[in-house]
Amino acid sequence: PEAVLFSQVEAQLPALDALRGSAKVPLGVDAAGHLQFADLAGSGRSHVLVAGTTSSGKSEWLPMALAGLIATNTPDTLRVATLDPKLAAFADLERSKFLWKRDAWWIPGSGRSASELFQDLVQEMDRRYQLTRETRSDNLREHVEKTGKPLARIVCVCDEYYALISQSRSEKSSIEAAVGLL
Repeated sequence: PEAVLFSQVEAQLPALDALRGSAKVPLGVDAAGHLQFADLAGSGRSHVLVAGTTSSGKSEWLPMALAGLIATNTPDTLRVATLDPKLAAFADLERSKFLWKRDAWWIPGSGRSASELFQDLVQEMDRRYQLTRETRSDNLREHVEKTGKPLARIVCVCDEYYALISQSRSEKSSIEAAVGLL
C-alpha cells in the first residue's frame, strides 16, 4: 500500500455534467495507477461500508471520496449530509454550499440527534419516490432526463459509525431502522 494524493488522480475523475452530475465515488487506484470507482447510481450500490484496522486510512479516504464527488458535481446535482461523532473528519464542510441543508453537518452537541438527521433523510427519500412515480421514472437519472431539471443526489457520509450507534440504545435502534430504509 502507498499513499495516493488527490492531485495525482484528479484528471481521471469523470467530466462535470451540470444536469446529471456523477455518482461515481473514487475508491483508489489499481496496480496500473488507474482510478477505480463505486457507482452509487448502480443497482444495489447505494451503500458503501469502509472497514479496516486502526490507522489503515479509512478516515483519510472519506474526505478524498467526498472531494471526488464534489469535483464532478455542482450543488444542483449533489448534496451531502455528514455525521462525525468523533469531530475529526468533516469540519471543512460545515458551511459548504454542497450541504443538503444547514443542519446536515452533524456533530455531537449540535442541537439535535443523529437519528433526527436520518429521519429527515428517510422523509426526503419518500418525497423523491413520489416525484419519480409522478414522472414514471425508475431512478434519479431518468427523472432528471424526463424533467430536464437537476435534482441533487444526496450522499450521507458517517465517519465512525460504531461511535454513532454507541451513544444510547434508543438512538441506536432509531438509526439502524432509518439506515435499513435508506
